[in-house]
Amino acid sequence: MKICVFFGANIKTGGGFQYNSKIINILKSINNDNFEFIYFADKKVVDSYKDLEIKVEAIKLNYLDKLSLRIRKFLKIYLKKFDFLDKLFKNKIETIFKKFDIDLIYFLEPTSIALYIENINYIFTVWDIAHRDFMEFPEVRSNFEFEIREKIYINSLKKAIAVLSESYLGKQNIIRRYGIDEKRVYVAQFTPTLQSIGEQKFIDIKNKFNIKNDYIYYPAQFWPHKNHVYILDAMKILKETFNIIIDVVFTGFNYGNLNYILDYSKKIGIREQIHYLGFVDKELIPNLYKQSLALVMPTYFGPTNLPPLEAFSLGVPVFYSDLEGLREQVGNAAILININDPQDLAFKLIKLIKGEISKDKLIEHGKKKLREWTNNDFANIIIDILNNYKIKLKCWKDI
Repeated sequence: MKICVFFGANIKTGGGFQYNSKIINILKSINNDNFEFIYFADKKVVDSYKDLEIKVEAIKLNYLDKLSLRIRKFLKIYLKKFDFLDKLFKNKIETIFKKFDIDLIYFLEPTSIALYIENINYIFTVWDIAHRDFMEFPEVRSNFEFEIREKIYINSLKKAIAVLSESYLGKQNIIRRYGIDEKRVYVAQFTPTLQSIGEQKFIDIKNKFNIKNDYIYYPAQFWPHKNHVYILDAMKILKETFNIIIDVVFTGFNYGNLNYILDYSKKIGIREQIHYLGFVDKELIPNLYKQSLALVMPTYFGPTNLPPLEAFSLGVPVFYSDLEGLREQVGNAAILININDPQDLAFKLIKLIKGEISKDKLIEHGKKKLREWTNNDFANIIIDILNNYKIKLKCWKDI
């Protein structure tokens, strides 16, 4: 059985790219003669995945191609006879897949491409539906982004033979909000993407980036929902109330909120403590984690995120948003913080510095948390879905 593995996230998406890369490596590890994985990606992102050593078939859709897909879908739904227009408005996506005799599509990420799949069954991945939890943020409120996401989920999930969610809360929300049958929604949790620090070249972070003080680390794109401002307010409290100076290292692409964060840090008098490194090479990331006091992630979006898992794997304490779903992801392996109150972070960082919070216990709980879910667990879920589909596929195709 031939499975198209489709992805479109480029390296600038951060967690999305890391997620896709991890899943591709898991799929590569599956030794099963019944399944052949063929990789397809948007032409713009193919080079981002060259280190994975896979052959990727590039798909390029221009504006006219997308318009043709929309017209074709409209006409096929509302016209009883379509044969005379079928050649004029071709389904370029399925034409490409049929050349490879694709039996099933596995979408590694939410994508509008699924809206135009007519005849091939597919697996659909939902990273999150946080736009329904926090629609206030401009990145999901502006430019009809909310409506775009809803259109994809409302119209794509019901047709999927399987929907992959990253958590049990995510599964419940998918079932409740979009009316999907429970038996079709599978929980396939994240696993960390970074290698052990022992396998990485040591780089002195403080020396390289002229960081004078101990620092906390937050790898996150500069979207408002990432809540960088919360960290700044906590650093101001530490400085002015307790005379404690802690630096902050931010990494990640700027999606419009960087200047506001830097200007705000200057306004409250802590600009010299803030180090924005932009997008960094992957060899730097384990060093940035390992040499930090802690990962601090006060994000609003979830219910799961990759950085806490990466910190667990590297033995780094984690401070994480005390929100539904997020707290379940980390259990007792992280220090939960009230993201409505930056004083809470300040007080808990003081406890960590003074040794009142056991760093060793956090690290131990983090390692234990990682053992609850492995790459093999993820692979087994995919194999189960594929085996079940293969049985049904035999009803109309000799495989």
